[in-house]
Amino acid sequence: MATGRPQKGMTRRNHHDDRSQSGKKDYGYSEQTRQSKYTISGVTMGSKRPPKSNISASSFGSSNTSNSSKPQLSSESWGISPISLILIIMICKLYTAYDLPFDHDTCHLFEHVVNRRFLKQLQKTGHHRGLFGRLNGQTIDSSVFFDLGVYNADIIALFESNLKQLSDSNDISLLVDECLLHIGAETRCSITVKNRDRLIQHIKQLAYCFISQKSKPSKTSTEETFSMFYNPQDFAELEVDIVTELPNEQLMRAWCAMRLPICDIVNNCALDPLPLYLNETSGAWAEDGRAITSVYYTISKDAGTTRLENRITESLRLFQASGCADDIQQYQHEFQTDDWFVNSPIILYELFGLKATRKEIADTITPDLLGELLLNTHIHTTVSS
Repeated sequence: MATGRPQKGMTRRNHHDDRSQSGKKDYGYSEQTRQSKYTISGVTMGSKRPPKSNISASSFGSSNTSNSSKPQLSSESWGISPISLILIIMICKLYTAYDLPFDHDTCHLFEHVVNRRFLKQLQKTGHHRGLFGRLNGQTIDSSVFFDLGVYNADIIALFESNLKQLSDSNDISLLVDECLLHIGAETRCSITVKNRDRLIQHIKQLAYCFISQKSKPSKTSTEETFSMFYNPQDFAELEVDIVTELPNEQLMRAWCAMRLPICDIVNNCALDPLPLYLNETSGAWAEDGRAITSVYYTISKDAGTTRLENRITESLRLFQASGCADDIQQYQHEFQTDDWFVNSPIILYELFGLKATRKEIADTITPDLLGELLLNTHIHTTVSS
């Protein structure tokens, strides 16, 4: 049980975890004024988080909304027929399990384990977490919810099989350790495991309860398998500034379209293994032919951050965008048809003074241009107590 830490939400214990930036579509952009702190190659950066743009994220709608407009994707750029494009429709499913027979902290850990195991399996099948769609998990008291939105029915099947396999899996010990580190950063708690074998058994039981809700035990387990103590002094704030050189208008349009998948690639390539938790992706701004997005994390002070900037940059150089061609194609379609992105021409004009239709912006969502953006990206990190 957790001790001494404040809870998210109002009167109920509530943890909401987003598993992809592009799924959230947090498209707020900042005005181009920040208080000076440091300079990277002539780019003046700020010591405070940039002010929210007058173009807010809410203007792009809700992530629970599937595509309602007719597909408009140009078939020329992908060499496929318009008929096949019509079949690219977001599949949205909500998975729920109320009043599970374990305490909130165990259910919250279960939520993290399900999400993390699924994302690892997803990558093994050739998909990328920043482009497949969205996955949001939420734990309220002892009830767990998964909000999944994808374009491929096979991914739905993969998520459901992941839940089923978890109930009798023998390979989740490392996953549990990783998730406990992330939860520690999320809640700013030190965590002590008291009975590892029983904890893993409880996670498996929760998976079984989730998929076979009629077979839930009638009594809630009161056994404490791990403890949490609020200990904020053991954690720091990590700011990751993603700086991308944009020497021409085509790359400016491409960056406007693929900013959030780039944030996911940064997180997945180098930051995901660390004991940290994503708090916020700020609005973006542009200066002197460069665009900057800031991502904020809570990180354990025990985490190794030596050469972190170089490690992230090297990971971006090694990323093979061509291996995600199908997901990029689907994201391109989403960008053209989902109401989230209807204001993208305004964003482009606000940041760069460029005029373009949403289709013209979406046409830059290609593996080649994503690869070029990543090659033009470098990282600056700041750790503060």
